Amino acid sequence: MRRLREFNGNKAAFAFRIDLDFFHPRHVEETLRVAERHGIKMTWFVNMQTGQFHEREIKRIAKTQDVQNHGFLHETFGDKEANLENVLKGHELLGGMDVKCNSFAAPFGYWNQALGKALEETGYEYSSEFREGKNVFPFYPKLAGKKAKVLQMPIHPICLGNLFESGYNEEEAIEYFDRIIGLLYEKRLPIFLYGHPTGRLGAYPQVLDSIFKIAKQLDGIWFTSLTDYAKFWREKNFRERKTEWHKHNAFFENKPGKARRIKQFYKGQLLRVEKKKIDRRLHR
Repeated sequence: MRRLREFNGNKAAFAFRIDLDFFHPRHVEETLRVAERHGIKMTWFVNMQTGQFHEREIKRIAKTQDVQNHGFLHETFGDKEANLENVLKGHELLGGMDVKCNSFAAPFGYWNQALGKALEETGYEYSSEFREGKNVFPFYPKLAGKKAKVLQMPIHPICLGNLFESGYNEEEAIEYFDRIIGLLYEKRLPIFLYGHPTGRLGAYPQVLDSIFKIAKQLDGIWFTSLTDYAKFWREKNFRERKTEWHKHNAFFENKPGKARRIKQFYKGQLLRVEKKKIDRRLHR
């Protein structure tokens, strides 16, 4: 497998994004410990409506991790001014904790034109949403018909919470991420994943630990953060890659009382469908 300029001369790039919406101190600490044990700097987007009351924990995270802005209210608005106020309030609160931000992740992955216009005024370098566009590599979305100034950093849109809500148990979730990491690695696509600490990765740290172990088994992986990768991409000024996520990612579907289907696509062709009855056991 040849190495790519887009991966800084490596065979693949791996980054993990954390959306810290609600603080559960033990779950946050467990998530942080896993990352530190593996020597991986994740990008933590912190919502400051709850984060404002956890300065000690945020400063603890910032010692070894990349901390960025997830806004104050956990919402994306339909007008520019409301979005701008939300982004700036989160930015100000983080700044008061000596955390310098240059990026934003919209709640629930929702990007719209109003948010794009607001981010243009902040001077931020990138935002990360999985509902905008169909690219896998970074790109500049269209804003009022023109190329935006703020880079978009796509991620794989399925997290541990999605899997649990669809009936997966821990072992099945690990199998899913194993399959996704392998597929992205094989197809020479960025391995950018995400998740939440509270009630998810922090409550089931063995899932995150397994994800890191799976990635470390692959040859030629560049372990980076979203912020470092965005800086690298901007400095190199790469041409936009037209790879579409729905052709290169595996997604799950399920309907109540029916078999779950896991589909894999490549270049528009269905590679494989697995069927399995949903385990309806409650997760602890």
